Amino acid sequence: MSIQDENVRVTYDCDGSTVDFAFEFKIFSEDDIDVILTDSGGTATTLTITTDYTVEGENGAFESG
Repeated sequence: MSIQDENVRVTYDCDGSTVDFAFEFKIFSEDDIDVILTDSGGTATTLTITTDYTVEGENGAFESG
């Protein structure tokens, strides 16, 4: 049995005031997500967890993905 490594990309158009963004793929740790902010000029910046954003699991847990 093998484990598949899967890259999933979700893109959001932001309005500057929305702060919650849902995702529907499984994660097992907040470290499983990279958040990249691309400005209007096309410059991409990888954000830092706990400094720039936080991740919450369903019911506060990640155990089941």
